[in-house]
Amino acid sequence: MELEELQQIASRVPGLEQELTLLQQRHKAALEMLGERTEEVEELKADIADVKEAYRDQINELLSQLEKSRRR
Repeated sequence: MELEELQQIASRVPGLEQELTLLQQRHKAALEMLGERTEEVEELKADIADVKEAYRDQINELLSQLEKSRRR
């Protein structure tokens, strides 16, 4: 390589370092957002499971009451 080529490549290094830093920051932010969304999804899944359980309990209670009323 000639000196001019090396100087040209060397002149690109600071810009590439800055671009790398920005990409690392974006990557970190994206990972944080993904973690937050994952946590939110897990919380929503737990909420759905609670609602399903409450619904089943209500159905079972209604069936029990219906059965008792039929016996009378």
